[in-house]
Amino acid sequence: MRFPLQFDVLRRQLTRKLPLLTNAVYDELDRGFKQYWGTDTANWVEVEAFPTCLRLVTRAANRVFAGEEICRNEDFLEHSKLYTQGSVFVAMALRLIPKFLRPLVSPILQLRNSHHFRVCARICVPVVQKRIRDTKAKQDDPSHQWEPPVDALQWLVEECIKTKNPKELDPILITRRLLLLNMVAIHTTSISITHAILNINTFEHSEEVNASLREECNRLLGENDGIWTKAALNEALRLDSTIRESMRCDDLEPFSTGRMVVHPNGIDINTEAGSSIHVPHGVTLCLPSHGIHRDPEFYDSPLEFRPFRFSEPRESFLKLQKEAQTDMQTALDLKTTSLVTTSDTYLAFGHGRHACPGRFFAAQEMKLMLAYVLQNYDIEKLKEKPPSTMLMGTNVPNEKAKIRVKRRV
Repeated sequence: MRFPLQFDVLRRQLTRKLPLLTNAVYDELDRGFKQYWGTDTANWVEVEAFPTCLRLVTRAANRVFAGEEICRNEDFLEHSKLYTQGSVFVAMALRLIPKFLRPLVSPILQLRNSHHFRVCARICVPVVQKRIRDTKAKQDDPSHQWEPPVDALQWLVEECIKTKNPKELDPILITRRLLLLNMVAIHTTSISITHAILNINTFEHSEEVNASLREECNRLLGENDGIWTKAALNEALRLDSTIRESMRCDDLEPFSTGRMVVHPNGIDINTEAGSSIHVPHGVTLCLPSHGIHRDPEFYDSPLEFRPFRFSEPRESFLKLQKEAQTDMQTALDLKTTSLVTTSDTYLAFGHGRHACPGRFFAAQEMKLMLAYVLQNYDIEKLKEKPPSTMLMGTNVPNEKAKIRVKRRV
């Protein structure tokens, strides 16, 4: 599958249609939290933080990627997760094997993953086939009694029909495209939101932070008829700041924005000292995001988790703005501290032309998750944050870390 159709579709459609997807994501989170965290309002319930967040993100994301029927299938949720994890393992294992042996070893390494794919395909293929039939029928006869769902599967089917290439309409190929979307979108979001929940509830002033975040959520919902909209989420400055700060403190990876030197003669990089460094063809260059995010030149008290580090200046600005005491430059400077904004000092989503194109959806999903938790659950404060695990270069929350939750009345 050389043509990355699924990513082109996502770039063009997903961000533009986020306002239409907010309610669907929130609805799926509501169903998921009730199932995985429970509805007990009298007793504390112990849940595994990362595994349940992974399940919730997988479910909510696939409401957008694949629609209601697939996203609520527990077998699909489990095997799509295992397929993603297995794909990463196979890729890392093949790196350790000489190139001439890879064609022989690869099929063996992928035996288990092939099973996970078959389970996912058994669930997805009938849905995909029906979508193709309905889409073609609607295009042939606009009076056909069927409304196209707003999800990535539908966008994919429509784009595949436009190509006029029968191979692109192969339900197995479309299933592979859906699983590729899962691979790039789900684990990173699950890791980041788990870190945020753990960071908030091990913070020294967690009660005050939770109260402040709840006040913001209640105020914004009160102004929007009790419904989360994309516009309301954009105004949730404290939610935005808390997640951004958590992603600064707990980087996904110690290095980011990897770029491979493709010029056959390599490149020369000039240094501030006046000398130059030659980098040969094929070498990958990265930015040390872990070090940059902890540099006191860029962040005051960089080793501290300060949830409202980015929102306090923005809220102060908005207050002054109402009093007509602001200037345009200040507005532009503060705009660069939102969760989805990248810079050379904030690299959680990469930076530049190849910054993560799905960050707008990921940010919306994480803010909706955190808002839902704040409004519907109390979390018992933890004495300290369970140590994370560095797994294949990724800062993964402790999979055995448990939190005690209780449904709010």
